[in-house]
Amino acid sequence: MTAGMGLSLPFLRRLLLEDKLLLLLGLFLLLLGGALLGVQYWTVDRTATRILVDRVKAVLASRAGELTAAAEAGDRARLAACARAAAAADEAIQYLVVYDLADGDPLAIANSADAESFLAGGAASGADAARFLEVALPLRGERGRAGTLLAGVDRQRINRITSDMLVTVLALGVLPVALLLLVARVFLRRTVRPLTVLTRVADEISTGNLDPVIDFGVHVNCWEIRNCQQTECKAYMNFDRQCWYVDGTPCDESEPRFPEKLASCRKCVVYRAHRGDEIVQLADSFKHMTHVLKESHENLLKADDFQKRLIWNTFDGIVATDERDIISILNRAAEDVLGVTRERVVGVKHWREYFKDELARHIDLPLTHEPFRRVRGFRMLESKVRREDGTFVDVLLSGISLFERGRFMGKVFFLQDLREVKRLRENLIRSERLAATGQAAASISHAAKNILDGFLGGAYVFKQGRASGDQRKMDKGWEMLERNMDIIARLVKDLLRFAEDRPLDLREHAPARLIEDSMAAAAVGGNGHIAVEMAIDAPRQSVRVDARSFEQCLVDLIRNAAEAIPAERRGSVTVRFGMRGPVPFFAVTDDGAGMSPETIEKVREGMYSTKGSKGTGLGLLIVQKVVGQHGGVLKIESEEGAGSTLRIELPTS
Repeated sequence: MTAGMGLSLPFLRRLLLEDKLLLLLGLFLLLLGGALLGVQYWTVDRTATRILVDRVKAVLASRAGELTAAAEAGDRARLAACARAAAAADEAIQYLVVYDLADGDPLAIANSADAESFLAGGAASGADAARFLEVALPLRGERGRAGTLLAGVDRQRINRITSDMLVTVLALGVLPVALLLLVARVFLRRTVRPLTVLTRVADEISTGNLDPVIDFGVHVNCWEIRNCQQTECKAYMNFDRQCWYVDGTPCDESEPRFPEKLASCRKCVVYRAHRGDEIVQLADSFKHMTHVLKESHENLLKADDFQKRLIWNTFDGIVATDERDIISILNRAAEDVLGVTRERVVGVKHWREYFKDELARHIDLPLTHEPFRRVRGFRMLESKVRREDGTFVDVLLSGISLFERGRFMGKVFFLQDLREVKRLRENLIRSERLAATGQAAASISHAAKNILDGFLGGAYVFKQGRASGDQRKMDKGWEMLERNMDIIARLVKDLLRFAEDRPLDLREHAPARLIEDSMAAAAVGGNGHIAVEMAIDAPRQSVRVDARSFEQCLVDLIRNAAEAIPAERRGSVTVRFGMRGPVPFFAVTDDGAGMSPETIEKVREGMYSTKGSKGTGLGLLIVQKVVGQHGGVLKIESEEGAGSTLRIELPTS
């Protein structure tokens, strides 16, 4: 049975719906006709059998007297003659046997040639037994029962009568059934045609045609049925959709939006005027569906066009790949940076042909650690991209990996061209250097003038003392000369340090060791009125610096802090290392006089000293330069009368 179904199902699937319904109707008629023919056959067979048996019994009854008399007389010859006469009285009788009542032996036999083999066999079995129908009649005389008369009737005669009648019924029934099937086919074809149209419409929609033609069903106009004059209604003069599919109709008895309004609209006179079966309603739903799909398609096209224009016209370069890492999107800014056109790149080139291989590791790093939001990539960093001509361009680059439901979809790189930025930066640096050079020249000239004035003053006092023989004046003049020589020596050293442009020797160092060496080199607090202390908040943390230049920065800061404390009182200087989140820092704090916000701004600009003629103004400028070379920043926190804190924040390792 399973095999039969397996063979029939593909055949049924290939049939059209009308053919399936017609086949179902044919099978039903076939089963119904078979059942009716079976009942008819049984009825005819029973009727014919009963008629034939009654006829044979009547023949036997008419001959029973003669046969009984012959049997009582014991005249077998006469009995045989009477039996032959009785058998010949009806052609349906094939044999006739008279049995002795006492011992059951046959007293007389009359038979046809067809029944001879059956009687010779002596048993009613096999095909012959099924062929004959036996009719028994007792023979009763004056002395009681004389024997039994058994007649065999040919059943084939009954079968012929039944078969002829069935052939007649079939002949008369074929034409009506054929006409019924023809009418059913026409009816089914007209009934199924809307489904065929809807199937074609569905195929057209799947191929992108959102304006299919549905040529059945009748559109009802709600404004005509209800005599409505609300021309601002969206359903007014709308021949594309029925009003119950239109949002915002001002009907009092319905909801304003579909599908909430459908339940109340089905009670409306307009809906009831829309005659049609479920297929027509399905067609209306198809029309509404195509309208919604068309609106959605237009909105998607507008959104897609907007996104394409946005990506193409953005000032930042955008390079996107598919799941195979082949470039799939390249906007105009990226074309300019890479020196290619998207026709030569999109769908052909791998992103590694233009970006560094190390970005493959960066773009797979997690950006967020939220459990249901998987974002991988890297934030802005400076890198280089390879142009089509083999040259490299500096860019500011970021990137993310795209995933959808856990499946990798591709990568997106965002890049900003730094060529113009670097050119402007270099021009700015050049201008700042020129301005700084002019400021430095003016400051140095001013410092040199002060030193020369000091030299001239000291030489004059020394000469006056020597001319008058006054040793005290000579010593004072010499002291002035020595002090100014020390100032000019410090100025020359600071200038050499500021102009020094050697590469940094960056290595890992323990912060405690750097602070200890710097405190020893600063050599402050020897007179006892200044206490220099060290504080380490992160003892296991190391820093990557150039020890020589960085220790000199700490020395300058420690000395400046000590010199900010008035000589007439005691003070303290604390050199601290710690962490602000992931950022390591060194801080030098004093409890000296502090600085005003205006003074802090002047100190930041450089070539300004709070020590008057004793300072050159280059010390803090050198510190800022060295800290900048390390990628760090110098921050100044100060308040007049409360001391100052100068903090060096280094980049994260």
